[in-house]
Amino acid sequence: MAEPVPPGLRTRLLGAVRRQVPRFPQRRHVRGRNLVLLYHRIGPLSAPDPMGMTVTPENFAAHLDAVASEHDVVPLEQIRRIGGRPAIAITFDDGYADNVEVAAPALRRRSLPASFYVTTTPWTDGREFWWDRLEHLVLEDSAGGAIDVRLGSSVVNVRLGTADERRAALKTLGRAMMPHHPGTVEQALSELARRPGASEPACHTHRRMTREQVSALAQDPLFSIGSHTCSHSCLRALSPDESAFEMSDSRRRLAEVLGSPPDVLAFPYGAVGTLRRSHLRQAHAAGYTGALLNVPGPAESAPAMAVPRLTVGDGDAESLLASMRRWQRPAP
Repeated sequence: MAEPVPPGLRTRLLGAVRRQVPRFPQRRHVRGRNLVLLYHRIGPLSAPDPMGMTVTPENFAAHLDAVASEHDVVPLEQIRRIGGRPAIAITFDDGYADNVEVAAPALRRRSLPASFYVTTTPWTDGREFWWDRLEHLVLEDSAGGAIDVRLGSSVVNVRLGTADERRAALKTLGRAMMPHHPGTVEQALSELARRPGASEPACHTHRRMTREQVSALAQDPLFSIGSHTCSHSCLRALSPDESAFEMSDSRRRLAEVLGSPPDVLAFPYGAVGTLRRSHLRQAHAAGYTGALLNVPGPAESAPAMAVPRLTVGDGDAESLLASMRRWQRPAP
């Protein structure tokens, strides 16, 4: 039987653990008035979307109209205000090209502000995100069958037979790869790419914004640009030096495009298990005055460096409003 832990040591251990965990919004009790919505891609669902990242242009337009009818749609820097009508801020992560080609025009037609959080590696290596490359490798694999995918010391077994099995495999592998170091993810993708029948072509759908598109978007007074790190790696899988570089270098590169460094960072993945509290401190040390999570909750009561967001999937406007009401107090 283990010896009991002395009370003083127990306190120090608990304190050390708590310092490693960010303060995420409390899901069970906290409700408020103001919310931040998180979108990723706006485009047609011409292919399966098991990762749930795409909203069709038709549904996006309906979302905007419905949300604006019941809320003030405000720039992100105003979302923590208190008073007046409930407020909504609209954000986009990753920097897909459809944000500037499809989403921005829909927002302009309604004079609605939004913030776009972009990664900077597309400007240096031009490759698709790892999950987009995985989509090609899994959905377009012509060999099929059961496969083992090694991720560090673990092995994930999936089947690439029917269309349903491939979609399930893509979701399983996506979730399994997310918390790993980018080197481990790259090794797994390389092994998949060596399979007979594997295909990994770049495609129109997965394009990301160019420097010129980011610069042009920033010229519109309705829109603001923020950082989403350099490579969208899981920060918790990185060393302290690597995570600090991801945040500081992306800010530096964006400053070259925007003329001044961005003030707000959207943490990659931004959920429990992908961050430590030390990353909030690193973001502040890098010069950011605000940071965004991918955990739902009210914005007005949140710390500036851990503002929650409600991820929006493809669905009709009423479904979106219903999911928002879960986190909002009823109107008096």
